[in-house]
Amino acid sequence: MNDNGTQQGNYNNDGATGINALAAGTNATAAGASAVAVGDGANANSGGAVAIGQNASATGGKAVSIGVGNTANGDGAVAIGDPNTATGTGAVAMGANNTSNGQGAVALGNANTAIGQGSVALGNTSTANGAGSVAMGSGAVANNPNDVALGSNSVTAAPNPTATGTIGGVTYNYAGATPSSVVSVGAPGAERQVTNVAAGQVTATSTDAINGSQLFATNTAIDSLSTSTSTGLSTATSSIASLSTSTSTGLSTATSSIASLSTSTSTGLSTATSSITSLSTSTSTAIVAAKTHYYSVNDNGTQQGNYNNDGATGINALAAGTNATAAGASAVAVGDGSNASAAGAVALGQNAVAGNANSVALGSNSVTAAANPTATGTIGGVTYNYAGTTPSSVVSVGAPGAERQVTNVAAGQVTATSTDAINGSQLFATNTAIDSLSTSTSTGLSTATSSIASLSTSTSTGITSLSTGLSTTNSTVASLSTSTSTGLSTATSSIASLSTSTSTGIGSLSTGLSTATSSITSLSTSTSTAIVAAKTHYYSVNDNGTQQGNYNNDGATGINALAAGTNATAAGASAVAVGDGANANSGGAVAIGQNATATGGKAVSIGVGNTANGDGAVAIGDPNVATGTGAVAMGANNTSNGQGAVALGNANTAIGQGSVALGNTSTANGAGSVAMGSGAIANNANDVALGSNSVTAAPNPTATATINGTTYALAGTTPTSVVSVGAPGAERQVTNVAAGRLSATSTDAVNGSQLYATDQAVDALGATVGNIVNGGGIKYFHANSTLPDSQALGVNSVAIGPNAVANNAGDVALGFGSTTAAANPTASAAIGGVTYNFAGATPVSVVSVGAPGAERQITNVAAGQVTSSSTDAINGSQLYSTIQAINSLSTSTMTEIASLSTSQGGSSTLITSLSTSITRLSTSTVTGSSSHYYSMNDGGVQQGNYGNNGATGSNAMAIGPNALASGANGVALGNGASANADGGTVIGASAVVSAGNGTAIGHGAAAMAPGSVAIGANSMATEANTVSVGAPGSERRITNVAAGVNPTDAVNVSQLGAVQSSVNNVARTAYAGIAAATALTMIPEVDAGKTIAVGIGSSTYQGYSAVAIGFTARLTDNLKLKGGVSGGSAGHTYGIGASYQW
Repeated sequence: MNDNGTQQGNYNNDGATGINALAAGTNATAAGASAVAVGDGANANSGGAVAIGQNASATGGKAVSIGVGNTANGDGAVAIGDPNTATGTGAVAMGANNTSNGQGAVALGNANTAIGQGSVALGNTSTANGAGSVAMGSGAVANNPNDVALGSNSVTAAPNPTATGTIGGVTYNYAGATPSSVVSVGAPGAERQVTNVAAGQVTATSTDAINGSQLFATNTAIDSLSTSTSTGLSTATSSIASLSTSTSTGLSTATSSIASLSTSTSTGLSTATSSITSLSTSTSTAIVAAKTHYYSVNDNGTQQGNYNNDGATGINALAAGTNATAAGASAVAVGDGSNASAAGAVALGQNAVAGNANSVALGSNSVTAAANPTATGTIGGVTYNYAGTTPSSVVSVGAPGAERQVTNVAAGQVTATSTDAINGSQLFATNTAIDSLSTSTSTGLSTATSSIASLSTSTSTGITSLSTGLSTTNSTVASLSTSTSTGLSTATSSIASLSTSTSTGIGSLSTGLSTATSSITSLSTSTSTAIVAAKTHYYSVNDNGTQQGNYNNDGATGINALAAGTNATAAGASAVAVGDGANANSGGAVAIGQNATATGGKAVSIGVGNTANGDGAVAIGDPNVATGTGAVAMGANNTSNGQGAVALGNANTAIGQGSVALGNTSTANGAGSVAMGSGAIANNANDVALGSNSVTAAPNPTATATINGTTYALAGTTPTSVVSVGAPGAERQVTNVAAGRLSATSTDAVNGSQLYATDQAVDALGATVGNIVNGGGIKYFHANSTLPDSQALGVNSVAIGPNAVANNAGDVALGFGSTTAAANPTASAAIGGVTYNFAGATPVSVVSVGAPGAERQITNVAAGQVTSSSTDAINGSQLYSTIQAINSLSTSTMTEIASLSTSQGGSSTLITSLSTSITRLSTSTVTGSSSHYYSMNDGGVQQGNYGNNGATGSNAMAIGPNALASGANGVALGNGASANADGGTVIGASAVVSAGNGTAIGHGAAAMAPGSVAIGANSMATEANTVSVGAPGSERRITNVAAGVNPTDAVNVSQLGAVQSSVNNVARTAYAGIAAATALTMIPEVDAGKTIAVGIGSSTYQGYSAVAIGFTARLTDNLKLKGGVSGGSAGHTYGIGASYQW
């Protein structure tokens, strides 16, 4: 060891004062029993603590501090990299300049801060400010407890509970009205689109996210209402041409709700292979006590499931945390009690459950369910085909009763093929359209039978952000030679008095040596030879009999550096290189393991062949490469390239500043991008791919929408990136979405119950408009034409126009070729499984303005005056600006409109007690002291996964006590995390994935259906290929949703508000038209004995007035002629006819 020629602390090998402790390096101190302190000024003062690097400090029981100036203060706390601080039981801080403060708090990357129990901050300068909060991505901020900020620069705000909504004067109760926290995937002005959202259920209690294609169908249904309105004008003459039938044509798009969220936040770190071979028995015994267990998870002293690392039973599964289980192949379970039971499932958070293949349960107590495919919906009697009808899995950010809000969702596309989630502003536009239609059509309306079946609730989610408990790499040192403690620096023994028997070998000694104070400078040749033979070489390293580099203890050339092992070199000041060929060539760098390389200032490389190239970079496990300041690559074959880039798990790639890739073979390709889940790919900067095999694409900005000829500006129109929770053909439903705000500027995602209310309004209007009963017809009035005469065949029927035929009693046939048929009474209808009774169930006759295949529109209505005394009819463009009229509209037809809920309350995504001590040491280099929980703190009580047997599935990974990954390729990370199915990914305490390819992220999150995703604490995803950001009763809202573009995009409230305004125009035109037609009927007939009569008539309908003038002439006793003109604010109508009597 090079002390630069100055004797310092531990020079006399007295730095290790604890029983079986080890102190190596200048000023190193190991006061705790079995503690290990390696490096200049390293301090391990608690039992089992490990401090490696210059001034590294481990002050908690079994705490781990690796790298220059790191501080691990708390039982099982872990601080690795450039100066990081981990304070609290099981707290983890890894990378550069990170701070974690709280039990189980995790901060990974560069300059991240996690404050509060179970909080998680990942990426670059992200902040998690409350207990259970999660911030994932560069600059992400989760401001409140249990919040999730998902994606670079995403920010959460307090939830906005939405309990009710008023449509057409009727107040509806919403589901998911009490959100407990928020999931944000963007920020105001920087919303994200949520793409690849499967169609969700549409019921009064649904908290599923809906996609653009479903709302597109609603808009199309509203379009078809305007034509049916024209048939309800009982006395309008055939010259009233056409009412525009295009009342609303689809809301544009609700962009970036959590398009394919990858929940694979697993950080199961592969084995750290820093074996320092052949050390003496006495020293190796001290190191055995420092071996790892739970990656520093605190089980409060009670051994629980996954203690022996047996929680991951699926192939390639990962289970991290007490009771975490990952039974599915490639499943990931992270957190206390998390469970990923299905292939590809991800459960992140305490008790999160991902029970379905490829599902994601994100957040504590989140639960996934099987996806509910929704292929079609019937609206106004018309069946519409939906996009995204075969969801492969589910993402859940909550559970029934514990849903979460998902905020900052950009508006999604609204087309027939869109699978984007929609936000609150888009649904608000539809509701506004319904408001303005409801009263105008309520008078004389008979029945509405069109319901919209189901919408996809992709939010999510979703997610605003998610955390990954990082496993700890704990290098158990097998056998250190006790002979190395001697150091043999300089032999300065001052000999006081020699035995008279030895004096004979010394030639000519002075007889006056009475005081024995003379220094004997030269001993006999035989004595010096013995001293030479006793000096150390490799600190008892076994070089197999061949002298190699560092044999003469010359590998440490940096000041205060340490090099231990054959060919080990430590060229940087205070650098540490331990292991065969280990290389630490920069100041404060740490390289432990065969050929481990740390080439950046204060970089850390632990394990065979790992490379940490950048200041504060960290590479731990099987060969990983971390390049860039604060870059982190942990696990097996991972690559992180960029400042603060993080790649955790197996074969993941994170490229770009602040990028994050978690799980198995996931890829984050741009700065600030996040890919979570097996095979997830985030293709663009700041994108988020959430869930196994989720893929992002470029965003589709939607600035405006044109409805009925009017262009509306939408909210969230400049999405900066995309959140994807699936892929084309493998979309997910997003469940447990809290009710979002409905306004013209809202970018909240909306859930199924909210759109269900809109659909009920459309249903109630659609059929009744086509059955308006004549309020007072004109008797025997026939058009004059050379074509066949009209026929009024029924008693008291009216036929007006050439060849018009009124077949039944009381019928009205209005216009050339119009024919009537028998009325079809409709007393009730079953919509969404509920039977509704209708008014007007016994129609006495029919009004027709055309014939099958020859229908008519009513058009060319002139603009009238709009004043307090105006009796003019108004047209659609004028009606748009008349908002006050909404309050005066009748609400009789709105009683069958169900309530929607758009909040996404519930719990957030807690990922509890994950630590980052050194992971399983290679059995080839560690003899007799294999790791158990990756240095997690079990309080001295062995639990499940203690024997590193939680990953029972092929290629599975389980990290944490009781973590279980039983499915192939499953990942379970956290206390009790469970990935029970193939491909499951679980992160968080008690999170569960129980179905293939599910994903559960957050404390208690559960993905229980194939491909489902549960995001956030206690989120539940129980349907296949759906994404859940909460649970019933604890929904979360999705805010800041950009306007949708594609058919399956999510829409926002501003888009839906545009539709409502357009429909208002149609309703008011209908009022004025009815008034004009009625005024014509009020002109009296010529009396008997009189030749001609001229009169006027007037009429008022729903506040709109019209005046008519006309004449009746009796030309002969048998021939009578009649004509008239009616005018109002909507324009003019006129008619003329003649009759012959005998």
